[in-house]
Amino acid sequence: AEARRARALVRAVWRRPMRPAAAARDRPAPRAGAARGAVDGLTVRCSGSLQVVMRNRGLDDEGVAAWCRGARAHLQGLVASARSPRLTASLVDFAENDIGGTGVRALLGLLLDLGIGVRVLQLHKNRITPDAAQALAHYIAESPRALEELHLSHNLLDREAAAALLEAFAASGTRGQPTYPMRDVRERYRPVWLRLESNPAAAAGLLGGALEGALRRRRLALAFPSPPGARLLCAAPAICGCTAGRCGLQQGPQGPVVHLPFMGAAPRGSDPVCSQSQRLAVPPTHEECT
Repeated sequence: AEARRARALVRAVWRRPMRPAAAARDRPAPRAGAARGAVDGLTVRCSGSLQVVMRNRGLDDEGVAAWCRGARAHLQGLVASARSPRLTASLVDFAENDIGGTGVRALLGLLLDLGIGVRVLQLHKNRITPDAAQALAHYIAESPRALEELHLSHNLLDREAAAALLEAFAASGTRGQPTYPMRDVRERYRPVWLRLESNPAAAAGLLGGALEGALRRRRLALAFPSPPGARLLCAAPAICGCTAGRCGLQQGPQGPVVHLPFMGAAPRGSDPVCSQSQRLAVPPTHEECT
């Protein structure tokens, strides 16, 4: 009798429908789009920020547009799953390619559409022409975060395009609250690092008094702090300790707004001479774009 009861119990156990394991039962369903493939040149850092490195890939405008089409769905998934409402790219590097205005507009349009702010944008050594200035100025004005560095050297920009970029930086922000100069994590003000050298037609007159005066009037119209003695443009003299991360001539939110390094000697009287206390014993060296 005992043996019969044991056999009956075994049969009952084997006939019982199997339940899914707890881990499998409690596992959430895969999110739509979670299995998308990786995007060429795109890295998600452990901090959650993005990094895009497409330097020296032989890209032209169509190549950039194709990359943007392929990256859009993947980036949309990253934006949707991000803990913060906006993503930040620590670096977007499309330098040393063959990109013109169409490619620049495609790239900046993608970043704006997805609300991705960029810390360092490298577009030097391309074929960017003045027709891209409007898209660049629009991105500067609408970007969800302040650009810390914008590298546009060794392109085909002219003075009008360069002036449009400077005006975009000078006028960026809400009334009475300028975006530039930006404040870093230590609550120190510093200008954006803008590389425009080796654009043959862009250098003339950028550091002169006429453009400085026009930018000052623009900021005054927006109720930005801009007293007569403060400079808005700084040639980043190494003797004053100017680097991409600090300005030896900074006067808080009043300016400078933009660093323009490697643009040659500034016109006499267009830049103040730093005081002895501002000079560094060993001036820092600026690294060229590599």
